[in-house]
Amino acid sequence: MSFSFRGSCLDCGHAWDGLCRVYECGQVDFQEPATYRCYVCPKCLVHLYVPRQLNRSSWLRWVSENAHEATSSPLRFKACEHGVRVDLQSLAVIARSPLLFGVCERVARILARERSRYLPVSIDIGTMSCADCRVQMLDGDILANTLICPQCESRSAKSNGELRRVTVLIDYQRLDEDRVRSLILYLRGLAEYGTNSHPKRALTAPSNEDLIAAGAPVLDPLWDHELDGESYDRMQLPTSFRRSYPW
Repeated sequence: MSFSFRGSCLDCGHAWDGLCRVYECGQVDFQEPATYRCYVCPKCLVHLYVPRQLNRSSWLRWVSENAHEATSSPLRFKACEHGVRVDLQSLAVIARSPLLFGVCERVARILARERSRYLPVSIDIGTMSCADCRVQMLDGDILANTLICPQCESRSAKSNGELRRVTVLIDYQRLDEDRVRSLILYLRGLAEYGTNSHPKRALTAPSNEDLIAAGAPVLDPLWDHELDGESYDRMQLPTSFRRSYPW
């Protein structure tokens, strides 16, 4: 979900209409505020929600469902004579967001400390900087913090408290298939084995060549047989269907 808001600066008097984008790192229950942490960038107003507890099994399922907009829900789009346009918030997926990918790396390393895939683990990602603004994100949401004024750049702006859900349509370009598959494999391996089994990489997923050289399986990485059951890849699907699949 994206939200529009009205902000005003107490120093220079500037008022503006802004947009808040929202990212979630795991399944978030917004009806229970005590079950998650919220972080906000005071400059671009991006919000990040992280559950306070996760288990590796359910989180890896969430990763496979939210690495790409084609498996995330809902995907709002509109076709026109110029191509396809999609809701901006629909693209708040791991493969498109350096911020969300970086948070997922931290969560994966925390989950790797627990041997069981099913026991809940306390999640604390520490301090985060916004990947776009390089500004430290603050605890709490837009209503609980002073913001950076886009005109005078002082941290003395506030929201008027009215947030309105909006749909913002933008031009759509699909993601590279190998990039998405490599990302899922990388995060899965990180959550299963921790830092000892993987090289340190800053906000990037390994290539298929790296995975093959390391002996990692790259066939059907979007499907986890243990988590998701029998793979549809065992069905004899026509070649034309596979080529037309969104990934």
